[in-house]
Amino acid sequence: MAWLEFDDAAERYRIRFRFDGRQYKRSLKTADGREARAMLGRIEETILLIERGRITLPENADPATFILSDGKRTGEKPERDALTLKSLFTTYTDELPKGVKEESTLQGEGIHIKHLLKHLRSSATVQNLTVSDLPPVSEPIVKLELALPQRQPASLAEA
Repeated sequence: MAWLEFDDAAERYRIRFRFDGRQYKRSLKTADGREARAMLGRIEETILLIERGRITLPENADPATFILSDGKRTGEKPERDALTLKSLFTTYTDELPKGVKEESTLQGEGIHIKHLLKHLRSSATVQNLTVSDLPPVSEPIVKLELALPQRQPASLAEA
Protein backbone atom coordinates (compact mmCIF):
# COMPACT_ATOMS: atom_id res chain seq x y z
CA MET A 1 0.00 0.00 0.00
CA ALA A 2 1.34 3.41 -0.97
CA TRP A 3 0.01 6.96 -0.82
CA LEU A 4 1.01 10.47 -1.83
CA GLU A 5 1.45 13.55 0.33
CA PHE A 6 2.15 17.10 -0.74
CA ASP A 7 4.79 18.94 1.28
CA ASP A 8 3.64 22.58 1.33
CA ALA A 9 6.97 23.86 2.65
CA ALA A 10 9.06 22.15 -0.05
CA GLU A 11 6.30 22.35 -2.69
CA ARG A 12 7.03 18.76 -3.64
CA TYR A 13 5.21 15.45 -3.52
CA ARG A 14 6.45 12.66 -1.36
CA ILE A 15 5.38 9.07 -1.18
CA ARG A 16 4.80 6.86 1.81
CA PHE A 17 4.56 3.11 1.54
CA ARG A 18 4.72 0.01 3.66
CA PHE A 19 6.92 -2.91 2.76
CA ASP A 20 7.93 -5.91 4.81
CA GLY A 21 6.38 -4.50 7.99
CA ARG A 22 8.14 -1.15 7.78
CA GLN A 23 6.99 2.28 6.62
CA TYR A 24 9.07 4.33 4.18
CA LYS A 25 8.80 8.02 3.26
CA ARG A 26 10.66 9.52 0.32
CA SER A 27 10.48 12.70 -1.73
CA LEU A 28 9.45 12.22 -5.35
CA LYS A 29 11.25 15.47 -6.25
CA THR A 30 8.33 16.73 -8.31
CA ALA A 31 5.59 19.30 -7.90
CA ASP A 32 3.57 17.85 -10.80
CA GLY A 33 0.57 15.90 -9.48
CA ARG A 34 0.20 13.89 -12.68
CA GLU A 35 3.82 12.73 -12.57
CA ALA A 36 3.49 11.92 -8.83
CA ARG A 37 0.38 9.76 -9.47
CA ALA A 38 2.22 7.92 -12.26
CA MET A 39 5.13 7.21 -9.91
CA LEU A 40 2.66 6.03 -7.25
CA GLY A 41 1.28 3.46 -9.71
CA ARG A 42 4.74 2.16 -10.60
CA ILE A 43 5.74 1.91 -6.93
CA GLU A 44 2.58 -0.04 -6.05
CA GLU A 45 3.23 -2.33 -9.03
CA THR A 46 6.84 -2.93 -7.96
CA ILE A 47 5.72 -3.85 -4.44
CA LEU A 48 3.14 -6.28 -5.87
CA LEU A 49 5.76 -7.87 -8.17
CA ILE A 50 8.07 -8.41 -5.18
CA GLU A 51 5.27 -9.85 -3.04
CA ARG A 52 4.21 -12.21 -5.86
CA GLY A 53 7.78 -13.34 -6.42
CA ARG A 54 8.06 -12.03 -9.98
CA ILE A 55 11.06 -9.93 -9.00
CA THR A 56 13.36 -10.50 -6.05
CA LEU A 57 14.73 -7.92 -3.67
CA PRO A 58 18.52 -8.49 -3.56
CA GLU A 59 19.83 -9.47 -0.13
CA ASN A 60 21.81 -6.29 0.61
CA ALA A 61 19.54 -3.90 -1.26
CA ASP A 62 17.89 -0.89 0.35
CA PRO A 63 14.15 -1.66 -0.11
CA ALA A 64 13.15 1.99 -0.68
CA THR A 65 15.80 2.58 -3.35
CA PHE A 66 14.95 -0.70 -5.08
CA ILE A 67 11.19 -0.03 -5.10
CA LEU A 68 11.47 3.63 -6.15
CA SER A 69 13.72 2.67 -9.09
CA ASP A 70 11.27 0.04 -10.39
CA GLY A 71 13.67 -2.69 -9.27
CA LYS A 72 16.69 -1.37 -11.16
CA ARG A 73 18.92 0.20 -8.48
CA THR A 74 19.83 -1.62 -5.30
CA GLY A 75 21.37 1.14 -3.20
CA GLU A 76 23.31 -1.63 -1.51
CA LYS A 77 23.92 -1.20 2.15
CA PRO A 78 27.58 -1.59 3.03
CA GLU A 79 28.41 -4.73 4.94
CA ARG A 80 29.08 -3.95 8.58
CA ASP A 81 31.05 -6.03 10.97
CA ALA A 82 28.87 -7.77 13.51
CA LEU A 83 28.69 -5.74 16.70
CA THR A 84 29.32 -7.93 19.73
CA LEU A 85 27.92 -7.21 23.15
CA LYS A 86 31.40 -6.71 24.56
CA SER A 87 32.44 -4.30 21.78
CA LEU A 88 29.18 -2.35 22.25
CA PHE A 89 29.88 -1.79 25.94
CA THR A 90 33.56 -1.05 25.29
CA THR A 91 32.67 1.59 22.69
CA TYR A 92 30.05 3.07 25.02
CA THR A 93 32.43 3.42 27.97
CA ASP A 94 35.37 4.63 25.85
CA GLU A 95 33.42 7.30 23.94
CA LEU A 96 31.35 8.64 26.82
CA PRO A 97 32.51 12.24 27.40
CA LYS A 98 34.09 12.91 30.78
CA GLY A 99 31.88 14.65 33.32
CA VAL A 100 28.61 13.79 31.60
CA LYS A 101 27.58 11.34 34.30
CA GLU A 102 28.19 11.22 38.02
CA GLU A 103 30.77 8.74 39.25
CA SER A 104 28.12 6.78 41.17
CA THR A 105 26.07 6.41 37.97
CA LEU A 106 29.11 5.12 36.09
CA GLN A 107 29.81 2.62 38.87
CA GLY A 108 26.20 1.40 38.73
CA GLU A 109 26.37 1.04 34.95
CA GLY A 110 29.64 -0.87 35.33
CA ILE A 111 27.95 -3.36 37.66
CA HIS A 112 25.07 -3.84 35.21
CA ILE A 113 27.44 -4.28 32.26
CA LYS A 114 29.45 -6.84 34.23
CA HIS A 115 26.29 -8.80 35.06
CA LEU A 116 25.05 -8.72 31.46
CA LEU A 117 28.38 -9.98 30.15
CA LYS A 118 28.35 -12.70 32.82
CA HIS A 119 24.88 -13.97 31.90
CA LEU A 120 25.03 -13.43 28.13
CA ARG A 121 27.81 -14.45 25.80
CA SER A 122 30.11 -11.45 25.36
CA SER A 123 30.69 -12.62 21.79
CA ALA A 124 26.95 -12.57 21.00
CA THR A 125 26.07 -10.20 18.19
CA VAL A 126 23.82 -7.39 19.34
CA GLN A 127 21.72 -7.50 16.17
CA ASN A 128 20.79 -11.14 16.82
CA LEU A 129 20.04 -10.99 20.56
CA THR A 130 16.53 -12.07 21.51
CA VAL A 131 14.65 -12.68 24.72
CA SER A 132 15.37 -16.39 24.38
CA ASP A 133 19.09 -15.59 24.90
CA LEU A 134 18.36 -14.45 28.44
CA PRO A 135 18.96 -17.01 31.18
CA PRO A 136 15.81 -18.54 32.65
CA VAL A 137 14.64 -17.09 35.93
CA SER A 138 13.61 -19.91 38.25
CA GLU A 139 12.89 -17.76 41.27
CA PRO A 140 12.59 -14.06 41.95
CA ILE A 141 15.92 -12.29 41.89
CA VAL A 142 15.02 -10.05 44.79
CA LYS A 143 12.89 -11.17 47.72
CA LEU A 144 11.15 -8.27 49.35
CA GLU A 145 10.03 -8.54 52.92
CA LEU A 146 7.69 -5.88 54.10
CA ALA A 147 8.56 -4.79 57.58
CA LEU A 148 5.72 -2.78 59.06
CA PRO A 149 6.56 -0.56 62.01
CA GLN A 150 5.04 -1.75 65.26
CA ARG A 151 2.41 0.56 66.71
CA GLN A 152 3.65 2.09 69.90
CA PRO A 153 1.10 2.62 72.67
CA ALA A 154 0.33 6.29 73.28
CA SER A 155 0.31 5.83 77.05
CA LEU A 156 1.03 3.22 79.67
CA ALA A 157 -2.72 2.71 80.14
CA GLU A 158 -3.03 1.33 76.57
CA ALA A 159 -0.20 -1.12 77.17
